[in-house]
Amino acid sequence: MRLFAAMFLLVACTEVAPDGGRTGIPLPPDSTPHPGFYYPDNLVDLVAHSGWIFQGTVTQLHAATEPMPPPWADPNHQWDLDKMVIVSIDRVAVEPLQYELPPATQDTIILLAPPAFDVGYQGYFFVSWYEAGNSWVFTEVGHMDAHAVPFEAFAHKVHQVQLYLADRALYDRMMGADRVILGAVQSVQRLPGPVTDNLPEWWEAQVAVDGTLRGPNPTTSPYYPVRYEGSQNECCYRMPKLHVGDQAILLLYPDTMTGQPGDAFLIYDPLDEQRAQDLVRLQALLGAPPVPPPLDTP
Repeated sequence: MRLFAAMFLLVACTEVAPDGGRTGIPLPPDSTPHPGFYYPDNLVDLVAHSGWIFQGTVTQLHAATEPMPPPWADPNHQWDLDKMVIVSIDRVAVEPLQYELPPATQDTIILLAPPAFDVGYQGYFFVSWYEAGNSWVFTEVGHMDAHAVPFEAFAHKVHQVQLYLADRALYDRMMGADRVILGAVQSVQRLPGPVTDNLPEWWEAQVAVDGTLRGPNPTTSPYYPVRYEGSQNECCYRMPKLHVGDQAILLLYPDTMTGQPGDAFLIYDPLDEQRAQDLVRLQALLGAPPVPPPLDTP
């Protein structure tokens, strides 16, 4: 049994979606791209907003693999059998490591609109999470016909988009920083403040500047005070941590968050600490902003 990921699945539900759906004939397989093929213009947004991307075959229309949730558990009124289909998972291009989709399992998708296809339709579905019980219920972000391009080419294009999105996020973060440096941590100390289980615990490091990738070079001192969150509290475990002897590329922002006296820099986003061995790649990224992959080729 899969993980019960929504609270309302702990509540006894008796109303189950009907099993029926219109029958249809699956489209014939096609191993070559359609002439003049283009991916959707919004492919980058589709990938960016999807937790799972997979090829699926529609097995039922206006049906669901899970009971209808109680009204309080569906405040946005998304549950609508007119827009719901059951799909069999064929192949998966993107999935969270902890929430895999085994092939041939049956799951539900709440579409953006009532289906314009029949049972047997094979599509590439871009979806996000709605609920999970014995099966998944997803909400659609978008879809495209699976016969337009082979799965291997589709999955490769999706991964190209993922790489672009990762590079774009890092580029934007670097461009927004006050400066980007290569530095070595000389010392660390905890700053005054309460010790709690659910709030940040601020520390300050003295960082020797070995090089500047972006922004001004040091003028009065070769060391920068850099503040960071030093605990493993649940609120903050993804924030970067510094240790004596670390050498890293740091994206430094002015400290407007900690409330501590004195001027200092701050790192708090997971992207704010990068590996020193990635120096050449980050220099190249700063010199040539990333561009999305072309959408007019498979």
